[in-house]
Amino acid sequence: MAHCMAKDAASATGCFDAEQIVDEAFATVRPQLIEIVASLRGSVTPAMLFHFESVVFTLLREFGRSLLEALFNSMEGDGSQLPNNMVLSGQVYRRLGKKTRYQHVATLLGRNVSMTLRQLPNEFIEAPS
Repeated sequence: MAHCMAKDAASATGCFDAEQIVDEAFATVRPQLIEIVASLRGSVTPAMLFHFESVVFTLLREFGRSLLEALFNSMEGDGSQLPNNMVLSGQVYRRLGKKTRYQHVATLLGRNVSMTLRQLPNEFIEAPS
């Protein structure tokens, strides 16, 4: 179920369905998790457990990466409720209408994790003389 409480124009665009985001992120690793858990049938050795833990660790990082990517991309929304122009430090910027790709992201999951974020860019507008 989607839930959103708007405090200002920027947060009003960031409505998202938390369950859908988590489900979609989990779907990226679920088949591999089932496969690795099923592989533990029979006698278990320390080497098998080490391999199991390594694979689970990798899959959990991938789940986290997918979750962050989907969440961050949904938070900005489509920008329809944001102002077209804004002033920052006395300089005027215009919001461009198309989201651009941003790939270099530092997270706790690792620096420069392979994540594709899309954000609405702003361009500097020359102040009228």
